[in-house]
Order: sequence, then structure tokens, then C-alpha cells
Amino acid sequence: MLFYTFKFLFFFGAVWGVVRLLNRHTPTWRNSFLLAASWCFYGAFKGEFLPWLWYVTLITYFFGRLIAAVPLTWQRRVTGIAVTLTLLPLGFFKYTKFLCSALLELPGLSGGTVPAALENLLLPVGISFFTFQALTYTIDLYRRKIPVEKNFLTLALFVAFFPTVLSGPIEKARELIPQLKKNPPLDLISLADGAHIFIWGLFKKLVVADRLGFYVDFIYGNIGGHSGKSIAFAAICYSIQIYCDFSGYSDMAVGVGRALGFELERNFNYPYFAFGIRDFWKRWHISLTSWFTEYLYFACGGNRVSRLRWVGNILLVFLVSGLWHGANWTFLIWGGLHGVFYLLEFALTRGQKPAMKSAFSRLAVWLVTFAAVTFAWIFFRLPQLSAAGELFKQLLFAWGRPFSVGPSAFSFVLMLAVSGLVGVVEFKRNFVAEPTAPPLALRRCFFSVTLLWLVELLGVSGKQFVYFLF
Repeated sequence: MLFYTFKFLFFFGAVWGVVRLLNRHTPTWRNSFLLAASWCFYGAFKGEFLPWLWYVTLITYFFGRLIAAVPLTWQRRVTGIAVTLTLLPLGFFKYTKFLCSALLELPGLSGGTVPAALENLLLPVGISFFTFQALTYTIDLYRRKIPVEKNFLTLALFVAFFPTVLSGPIEKARELIPQLKKNPPLDLISLADGAHIFIWGLFKKLVVADRLGFYVDFIYGNIGGHSGKSIAFAAICYSIQIYCDFSGYSDMAVGVGRALGFELERNFNYPYFAFGIRDFWKRWHISLTSWFTEYLYFACGGNRVSRLRWVGNILLVFLVSGLWHGANWTFLIWGGLHGVFYLLEFALTRGQKPAMKSAFSRLAVWLVTFAAVTFAWIFFRLPQLSAAGELFKQLLFAWGRPFSVGPSAFSFVLMLAVSGLVGVVEFKRNFVAEPTAPPLALRRCFFSVTLLWLVELLGVSGKQFVYFLF
């Protein structure tokens, strides 16, 4: 039941109508219905994945009650057990095959094969997201940032809330649970506001990301048959594709939450207008970045340690971020590259913002930042290191071949046009103050109607969201 399908439209319409009726009563009635709807939404993908969502929910709830009940001297141990048990399904489904393959590459074990059961192991959709979301409750409870949640319905809905359960944003317990305990105003204004955000995400996904995806797949599907300039352009296209795909999903999730009266965390803040790698990571996948900052970086001492250990903390965070995205050496390289870029920038600027005293210097910093991010995305996109080697060979030595526009010149031009439209809109939103006239509601209505028309006219579908793989 993908966000951009008519099935979801009918599902959401029914949910919104029932929630509005139940808002007249205590939150228990609404939360009970939303929990059932969330489990149905998740189960619609693959019903056999539901037990793992329930498992994480039960571990989070019962160990939360236990942490609050045991003496202070035992709380750390109980929290450690809870975190370990919560991570077990994620570790098993996502990393067992990778670890097995890595062991088989060791001397004396080479030549073996990964068992067929592991080869065919399916990763439950969204498990990385709802697992990390559940852990915010367990860890914050141990740190006394939130009180224990005794209401099972509230805690279960927090873990399984259908707008966020598949691909985030990763909400923190201290921010979402208090909202679940109230009946927010649910009217046509909140519905229109949510629809405006949702439609922009829908446009970025169906019209921009998926069109870019066709071109990227065409080039990356036959790396040896294309010129270096085609591959370089495809790398740029992939940078835009993955942004429009994931930020499009996040916008749709935030829009759905807003329409239901909930304020979900903004996950992207125009990251490709960043000036520096540190600035990029303040704007890209904000909910995951803040999760790693708070629950891993600070737990390792943050910057209140020796300089050498701080360097290790930075590299650890980025390497773990790479592994979070996937159990593959290419993801580790992607994370490691960002860690190196971060440290190089810190060393060159001595921890300050890059000096940008002129328009030329601002442009130079922006270009270097975008180039570094795009270079790292190459490893993120490729499934194997051997493919990366072939790509860089073509990138360096095959510039004499003609540039490829893909299967259709018309589709290529259209792809450039819609990508440029997103760039213009987001540039304006990032750098230009929003005007006060005409009225905001009128402008948003016109903008949304125009986008819906473009989605109907130019949208393509059939590609699942990139981050469903993680």
C-alpha cells in the first residue's frame, strides 16, 4: 500500500474520517483505531513481517516497565538487555548473510558458499526505522528524559505509527508520545496543510525521482557501454534521484501526519544547498543524523575526549551510518568517505564555517560540497566493488565516446525540465523569504493543483521507494 496508490488514498480517507469522529472521545479510542490501521497498513506489504513489529513493540513495552521498576543499580543492565533484544531481529535479517560472506573470504574458509536459507532471507520492510524509533523510548527512559509509558496502546502506536513505520522520519519518543496522548484539532485546515506537503512529495517522487531513475538505471546497467561523460552525468542524476525519492517519501509521511493533526520531524532541509559536509549532514536525513548524534556520538564521549578519540568517534558514526543503510562493503565505503570528508573540512577550516566572503567563494564551496557528496553516492548506488572499479575506469578513460541521452531524447529533455523545476522551487524556498501576498492559502492551493496536474500528465510509477531497501 504505497503512498502514491489509489489504495492508500481510500485507506487514508477512511482513516481520516474515523479519526475525526473519534476525536470527540478520549485519545484511547482514536489510538486503538490508529494502531489497528497501522498494523493493517504494515501487514499489507507482507503479513509474515508483522510478528517482528509486534516483537519489537513487546520488548520495548515490557522492558520499559521493568527499567522503571528495578533499582537504579540494575537499570543499566536491564537497559543493555532491552537494547540487545530489540536489535536482534535487525541484526539477524540485515547482517547475518554479510557476516557469513565475510567469514568465507578468510584464509582457510575461502571456497565455501553462503547457505541457501541466508541467500533467500528477506529483510522485513521498515525494520531499520521502527527499531531505531523504539530504541529512542528505551534509551531516553533510562536517561530519565521521559517517564515510563504504562499505556500499551500508546507505546504500540508510537512504534507502529503508519506514516513513519516504513521509512521514517525516525521520531523520538519524547516528541511523538505526548502528541498521542492528546486530541489535536482535526479540521479542513490541517487536512489542506497536510495535502500541500504531501503533493509536493508526490511530485518529487513520481515526476522527478522515477524519471531520473530510468536514466540512471540505463547508464549503470551497462557501465562498460557508455562514455565517461555519460557516467558522470548519471552520477549527478542519481544524487538528485535519491534526494527526490527519499525526501518525497518523507514529505508524504509528514503530510499524512499533519493531516491527522500530528507534527512529525522535518527530515530534509534542502541538503544540496549546503556549504560544506557538516552543513550537509545538518540538512540530510535529519532524523537519522540526530539519532546517531544523540545515541551513539554523545554516548562515545562526543567531542569531550582527546582529539584522537574524537576522530575515532566521527569515523565510527559515519561507518555505522553506512552499515545501517546496508550490509555491504560499498555502504561502508560511502560512510567512511563522508567521515573523511568531514574530518578534512574540520582540519581545513579549524572547526569554523568555511570562509565565504564573496559570491565566487560561496559558489566554490557549494560545488566542492556537491561534488564530494555525488562522488560518495557512486558507492552507495553500486552493489559491488568490482562495479565501482569498472565505473571509474570508464569515467577516466572513456571520455571520447558520444554522450548518451538514454532510450528517448524527449524523456531526457523532460527529465532535465522537471529536475530544474524542483531546483528552482527549493532554491527559492531556501534563499528567498516567502512573500505575504497573495494570501498563503491561495498560493498553496494554486501550487498544489498545478502539481497534481503535472503528476497526472508526467508522472511515472512502478519503482519502489529507494529507502524501502534499508
